[in-house]
Amino acid sequence: MNINRFDNLMSIVEKIKEIYDIKESMRSGFNIFKVLDNMSDEVNLHSKLICELLGNRKYNGKYIQLFFQSIGLQVDERLIDRAVVMRERSFSNGRIDILIEMYNDKDKKAIIIENKIYADDVRGQLNRYYKSVKNLGYDDGQIEIIYLTLFGDTPSDDSIKNLKHEVKCISYSEDINKWIEACIRESAEIPEVREILIQYRDVIKILTYREEDEMVNDIKIELMKNLERYECGLDISKAVLEVKKEQQYVLWSELERRLSEVNSIKLVDDEKFLSNKNKHYSKKLINDYYEKNVGAKTYGITYFVKNIEDIGDIYIRIEMSDLVFFGIRKSLGTLNKSEKYKSLLINLKEAGFNGLDTQWWVGWKFFNLTPNLYVKTMNTELVGTLIDDENRDAMMNRIAEQIEDLIRLINRV
Repeated sequence: MNINRFDNLMSIVEKIKEIYDIKESMRSGFNIFKVLDNMSDEVNLHSKLICELLGNRKYNGKYIQLFFQSIGLQVDERLIDRAVVMRERSFSNGRIDILIEMYNDKDKKAIIIENKIYADDVRGQLNRYYKSVKNLGYDDGQIEIIYLTLFGDTPSDDSIKNLKHEVKCISYSEDINKWIEACIRESAEIPEVREILIQYRDVIKILTYREEDEMVNDIKIELMKNLERYECGLDISKAVLEVKKEQQYVLWSELERRLSEVNSIKLVDDEKFLSNKNKHYSKKLINDYYEKNVGAKTYGITYFVKNIEDIGDIYIRIEMSDLVFFGIRKSLGTLNKSEKYKSLLINLKEAGFNGLDTQWWVGWKFFNLTPNLYVKTMNTELVGTLIDDENRDAMMNRIAEQIEDLIRLINRV
């Protein structure tokens, strides 16, 4: 490679980045969602805010109309006028994130919205929700299932198991961003609403790297100007991928080192336990995650905590799902669902844990960290933290504190 051409490309990239840094510095810098440290809170921020906008009748139901327009869903306006929007709608087989029911004398419609920020799908989830809504008296043609993720991902085979109904996949990066932009325009003369929506739009841009995508597009244009620049770009992209692999390994190894200082847990290294769904992290698995990105997510670290009489052996596991999460893992044996077990579930729910009493988990949740552990992209904030000794140690201490909080919760049972 011609070093001069490489230097020239890097100079161009630095100038483009400088332009975007200037744009960023011109903003106020204040964002209430950043302050509250809940930007990725699926339930208490995103579902709650979306539900409030959809169900708000103060502004003639305009926000819900804009929502349907933004996602390309045709709904009779006469039905929209009678819309009832519910969050965490409970059924015997689960809770729907957002359920919209609409009806008039001639017709009715139900819209199921399953909201996924970083959480994994649950086995048969969408099929169960569909059946629950159908049991409310809706026909197949009167039910819509919307699957909302950051980037428009499709639901897993497990989630749609036996479901024959069509699922409409939408994204925060495109559809919700488009909707919020429309709501901002609609709220131009309502400053208290407009400013909240602007800050929420910025949260979406952060979570979906939308502004970074705009910068990447400008870099792409430069790379396409001649073949030599493109070849330089290929070499840089290979090096960046290797950095991601290396820094994810640093994350796991430093986390294991820090948690070795927690006296009340013991690292599990039994090969029988670590097979299949409980794999221990390794350089090979990390490499497969970035190179193949198929079937390579279920690795992490597992710790034995204690045996609780009337429940069984309790394990804490930290695991991959693009965003690293933690919780109480079910062991190879079965847990006794005694009164103590029910008490444990109540404690977990009160502490904000999700996925209670599923096939693999007693309960789990994402770490409350800034930056978050979204290792799929390994953005600059996360890599910057990991390569700085002081910041990395501070992050490991915060993770250890949250693990110790979970241990104290277990010990209360």
